[in-house]
Amino acid sequence: MNLPDIHCKEDFISTLKNQEFCEDMIHGMFFDDYSTSKHALVLYSMAIGLKAKTIVEVGFGRSTLALLLAVEHLRQSEVDSNLICCDRYDYSSYLHVMDTEIDKSMITFVVGDAKSLIRPLHGKLSNGIDFMFLDYFSSRERSAESTYKAIHRFLPYMRQNGIIAVHDTIEKKYFVKDAFKCLREDKNLEVMSLPYNYGLGLIRKLDKSEYGKIEDNWKKKGDK
Repeated sequence: MNLPDIHCKEDFISTLKNQEFCEDMIHGMFFDDYSTSKHALVLYSMAIGLKAKTIVEVGFGRSTLALLLAVEHLRQSEVDSNLICCDRYDYSSYLHVMDTEIDKSMITFVVGDAKSLIRPLHGKLSNGIDFMFLDYFSSRERSAESTYKAIHRFLPYMRQNGIIAVHDTIEKKYFVKDAFKCLREDKNLEVMSLPYNYGLGLIRKLDKSEYGKIEDNWKKKGDK
């Protein structure tokens, strides 16, 4: 089966072939002017800041590389972190063009749409989701209502203080921005959007979760 090309395929391949698998790869993305380029560092930082054990992404792309780097960093810090990546097609072969071999245990691929993500991974989600990135709403055919419902589908699996990041939240030609207007009315959520690079929406789950709470256990200056 021939796979459809991923978004910005040439740039994705170029990134993998011309860079080592390290933070320099994300810095290189940052200086592009399109897609999630300005958000790669943000995604990477948030995953590490949350010390995220379970990271979930819907929509394979260069953001996957940023999240994989976060998983690698966290594992080096003795955090048992993993990335679950869902897409309609199995793009895992794209990672094989890298000179650096990626530890396959860092990532689980799920082939299918977002609706099919939860059931087959229920065991892997037994500790809840710490951080999630959704990048599949970039269609004029997708209504604000269906986008709102798609996001809400994952909220029960988020840990308290867990974050869902969503791309394209200020892009006028899509309805993600309208879904976010509805999400802002939910008192159990803290919702905002970064106003650049098509918008990156951030949703923090405030209410209690059966999967527990993400605590800020980073050392502060002066802590012993």
